[in-house]
Amino acid sequence: MSIYKRILGLPEDRLNNSEYLAFMQAVINFLPSDETAFPETAVRMDFLFETAQKLKEEVELLTDAIVESRIAQETESAQETEGNRSNLAVYLMSRISQARLIFLEAERDAGKYLYNVVKPYFGISRLPVGQKTAQIQGLLIDLKKEENLPYVSILGLEGYVDELEKLNNAYVSLINQRLQNRAANKKESGAVIRARMSEMYEDLVLFIQSYNIIHPNEVTEALVDNLNQLITETVIAFKSRAKRSKKNNKPTED
Repeated sequence: MSIYKRILGLPEDRLNNSEYLAFMQAVINFLPSDETAFPETAVRMDFLFETAQKLKEEVELLTDAIVESRIAQETESAQETEGNRSNLAVYLMSRISQARLIFLEAERDAGKYLYNVVKPYFGISRLPVGQKTAQIQGLLIDLKKEENLPYVSILGLEGYVDELEKLNNAYVSLINQRLQNRAANKKESGAVIRARMSEMYEDLVLFIQSYNIIHPNEVTEALVDNLNQLITETVIAFKSRAKRSKKNNKPTED
């Protein structure tokens, strides 16, 4: 039986992000906050201080990666523009449809003619935004065809057609800008950050355990005890959560 204290194993890959963050933050809190806290030994233990600083940086990155809930400004603008173009497209086709009932023959004939042009686009507002963009582009192309322009003019719809084209182009531009910004500011995934943190933690455990055997002192002894207590409590909490989850997912009997 070994006379040396060993640091317990931790099922890191089974912890959810919240549990993992809480564990790592507790580990950081155990480590000395500055290099002057280390006892005088043959080999300096500033590795602990350096690791604590690196883990703090990683904890911030991981927190940002998994709890980010910001809505980009481009998203808000795109949503407003999308709503406006949808409403205008519906209004434009509604005007054409209603023109078929106008008493003035020229406008009534224009309405009947253009109704057949826009009829395939009815229901455009219910389409997914990507399909809607393509459909609006098709609608604009048809309405601006040379043979259709006189009827558009008779109904006084030129300004509405131009505005719809402007809104549709603005929406496409906003979506493209949002994609570019997200690509430029793309963050590392939580899995990548966790893998890096786990490597640091494994190095830390190896260092503390080895140093506590070669040069035992109050710092390393306390770290071993604290880590083992933290690991024990973390595993108990994890098992409790897993048990509750399994119970909640258990199918009920009729």
